Amino acid sequence: MIKFDRLKQYAEAVTYAEQALYLAREIWGDSNPWVATCLQDLAGLYKSLERWCDAERLYNEALQMKKRIWGDFHPDVATSLDEMAELYENQGRWIKSEGLYKDALQMMRRLLGNEHLNVATCLSNFALLYETQGRWSECESLYLEALQMRKRILGNEHPLVATSLHSLGELYYSQGCFSKAEPFYLEALQMRERLLADPHPDLATSLQDLVLLYETQGRWSEAEPLRERLLADPHPDLATSHFDRMSDTIPAKVVLYSRSPASKITQVATYKNFDLSDSNFWQRYPTLCHFGVNHKALKANFD
Repeated sequence: MIKFDRLKQYAEAVTYAEQALYLAREIWGDSNPWVATCLQDLAGLYKSLERWCDAERLYNEALQMKKRIWGDFHPDVATSLDEMAELYENQGRWIKSEGLYKDALQMMRRLLGNEHLNVATCLSNFALLYETQGRWSECESLYLEALQMRKRILGNEHPLVATSLHSLGELYYSQGCFSKAEPFYLEALQMRERLLADPHPDLATSLQDLVLLYETQGRWSEAEPLRERLLADPHPDLATSHFDRMSDTIPAKVVLYSRSPASKITQVATYKNFDLSDSNFWQRYPTLCHFGVNHKALKANFD
């Protein structure tokens, strides 16, 4: 199922996941950890397909089942809370999402202490909510804590450490703090080059975001060799946008393309299914205002 999910063949993955859940219920009944796992897996696929109601129903069922099995205070219960928080975040239901992230993080800390990878994951997930809302200082604090925790647990050289570094680079880029973003992007890229086989989606993401950073500043000569690496060996999971990972939190997909440096037109955004003339949109999703492109001119191009 993981393979299908990675390739975004969600419809086929859902078929297998539904069959797995049916068989798990037949074998183990309605109060078994494996059934709860099947519920969560299927809910995750529904979330990817934006079947919000179906995903919420299954996440809730998994949460209640875990509470029956382990009680209200257990790491797996905290994991369910974290996953439900992400679901609400993707829907833009930020108040509910924040409350669940706080509950999950508090439970993880109390159960596992402050030196555990699951706690670091909760911190990173929570930070992403704040980044989506443009709550920069709160986001930065959580990302930095997750980075330091991962370094203490895993050492300074690990893919998860690179992920934290890259997340901080994205945060600073989103604020337009390009000089702060660059060293984090570079350190993450160099670490991924040492640790990961090429091609790898994380390595491709590092290259892509560094290209976007350089092109946003008009640094074409630095961007071009990185772009050539991407074009030479594109990865099927490579996001088409710096903001692709946030696309479930806005009313539509935002797909960002780059043209040749010679054209001086580095970013062309395609917007679908929402009103670009609505000024409230840009206020609600402040991160999208940091494309390095004037959003008023961008709207005019698509009117």
